[in-house]
Amino acid sequence: MFKSLQVIFCLVSIFIFSTTHATDRSNDTAVLDVDASGEVDALTDGLLLLRSMFGLSDDALTTGVVSPDCVDCDATKISQYITSVEGKTYADLNSTDDQNISGSSFDGTTLTIGIENGQSETVDLSSLEDGTGITAEQASAIEANTAKVGITATQADAILANTLKTGITADQAAAITANTAKTGITADQAAAIVANTAKTGITIDDRRNTASGSQALLLSTTGYSNTATGSNALRSNTEGSGNTATGRAALYSNTTGDYNTASGVDALYSNTEGDYNTATGYNALSSNTSGGANTASGKDALYANTEGNYNSASGAYALYSNRTASGNTAMGYGALYRNTEGFGNTALGWLALQENTTGNYNTASGVEALRFNATGNSNTASGYKALQSNTTGDRNTALGYQALYSNTTGIRNTASGYGALYSNTTGSSNTASGISALYSNTTGRYNLAVGYRALFSNTTGYSNTASGYEALDKNTAGYYNTASGREALYSNTTGDYNTASGYRALRSNTLGISNTASGREALYSNTTGSYNTASGSQALVANTTGNSNTAIGRRALSSNTTGDYNTALGVWADVTDGDLSNATAVGYNVKVNASNKVRLGNTAVSVIEGQVAFSNASDERIKTDITETKYGLKTALSLKPVDYTMISNEQRNVGFIAQDVQKLVPEAVSGIEGDLEKGETLSIAYTTLIPVLTKAIQEQNEMIKDLKMEMETLKKKVKI
Repeated sequence: MFKSLQVIFCLVSIFIFSTTHATDRSNDTAVLDVDASGEVDALTDGLLLLRSMFGLSDDALTTGVVSPDCVDCDATKISQYITSVEGKTYADLNSTDDQNISGSSFDGTTLTIGIENGQSETVDLSSLEDGTGITAEQASAIEANTAKVGITATQADAILANTLKTGITADQAAAITANTAKTGITADQAAAIVANTAKTGITIDDRRNTASGSQALLLSTTGYSNTATGSNALRSNTEGSGNTATGRAALYSNTTGDYNTASGVDALYSNTEGDYNTATGYNALSSNTSGGANTASGKDALYANTEGNYNSASGAYALYSNRTASGNTAMGYGALYRNTEGFGNTALGWLALQENTTGNYNTASGVEALRFNATGNSNTASGYKALQSNTTGDRNTALGYQALYSNTTGIRNTASGYGALYSNTTGSSNTASGISALYSNTTGRYNLAVGYRALFSNTTGYSNTASGYEALDKNTAGYYNTASGREALYSNTTGDYNTASGYRALRSNTLGISNTASGREALYSNTTGSYNTASGSQALVANTTGNSNTAIGRRALSSNTTGDYNTALGVWADVTDGDLSNATAVGYNVKVNASNKVRLGNTAVSVIEGQVAFSNASDERIKTDITETKYGLKTALSLKPVDYTMISNEQRNVGFIAQDVQKLVPEAVSGIEGDLEKGETLSIAYTTLIPVLTKAIQEQNEMIKDLKMEMETLKKKVKI
């Protein structure tokens, strides 16, 4: 009997010091570390002592109870060690007291156990004398408990205190006896019975809690309708209701939070008061304490969230760093990873908005969309790496693969299309729609580009508008240009204030300014010419450096190259030479062949009329070197009036031949006698001949006056 009591005394010591870490078995309670594992454990060292007490040896002694960390693991060494310490009492073990434990003794059936700081507890072991404390079957069950199923250190404590039946009933004891088949009780159920808090696998009162797993719902008091599955699931829950936890330590710290759902190891681990949270995945919402209505799906999703509400994270590390921010949605690996305080953000895609910290109201959809945005607000990015480099820029919209890729601080930009506004960094208020539209823009602002490669090369130019395939493609620094149509203003680099509307209108312009071209290939060849206006297909098509020309009509002034101040009104109205100046052609297919000349109507025109007579400027104040004309009667008498038929319209006319008149009065003849196909002909200003004829009449009148005087003289002589 004494030997049994002595062993039980050792077991009680083991239960008291079951967490003691033993490094030297010669001192303190470490002598009870039977398997030399470095730890005194009731379920290993205690069972080894019990089995030895009942005479078990060899494999029957050690099977299933030796610690995985044992040093002395074989039965022979363990038996030898137990024999060597059989004579030890608790007092013998107290030679080195590093916890100030004293006063332990054993007197008859009274066991006094020393506690820290000189205090002690007394245990009455009298019930063990008549064998009521443990039966042979129970001992047999303990011996056979190789898997240590169904009994814990606490249960062993209950067996020792069995005089009051604390923690174990006769039926439970019977179940332990038959525990080799696990009949009537499982390890989790036994743990629940001892702790009497989690009630795993059974219904307690009418609170409808369900717990399955070691220490699941361990501390529950008034909470109801909770479901905990897994070791330590909902362990700390006291008053929280309607919670579901699946996985080791899921919702571990929850105390009063309601209607939370956690699935995964450590999911919602730190949640205490937060309600309506859903976490699925390892460490999902692990740090959440009071945040509510959050949804996290994926490893470490919303890991750091503490107080943030209404967040949704789907994907490993999504919204990982979020703490107090609310109203964010992240879907994809690492989406909104660094967000801490930013709210109202939506990220869909791998690493979308990854670096966002405090930026608000951003929307990123696509792999690495808005990835490096930190504090920028109200940005929208949809597409692979759209707005990827944006850091602090606000109110930008990027739709398409790498749209606004390089933007950092630019604001109010809109890019739609593959690579649209790709290089923009600080430029603001730009709009690009189309593949590579405004691709090279860096700091340019207030630009509008619509179409493939529209304003592609623009870097610093501003207030440009390009609509059409490759419109303003080469523009770099030019500003206030407007191009509408494929390749309109294609080559413009630094030219300003140009307007081109139509296929290839002003295509070759580079430095020219303030040109207006409307129509297919209008001002097509213009390079540096400025202040030109061309309206009509291929109007001023050949102009290169000519300035201040106006052409209205299909191919109007199409032959002009370097001429200035020319005007052509009408289809094919043109000059005969590319460098004329101040020439005007009005009418269909009219050709003006000299500078400072106006040609009205083509060769088919038979009448030019007006409501009033045509007036020439003739003010004396605008004239100089005024002398009496040298032409007169002789000139007039030399003129040869003829009747003729115009070849162009077969109309009969009366007049002069320009070549004849040119010899007499060259001032009345203009034009050149050149290529008829080019309209290089001579023309007569008939009104110029009026002064000649007037002078002829005056001279003839003088002659008449002289004749009269001469006749009067003769008459007088005859009378005499």
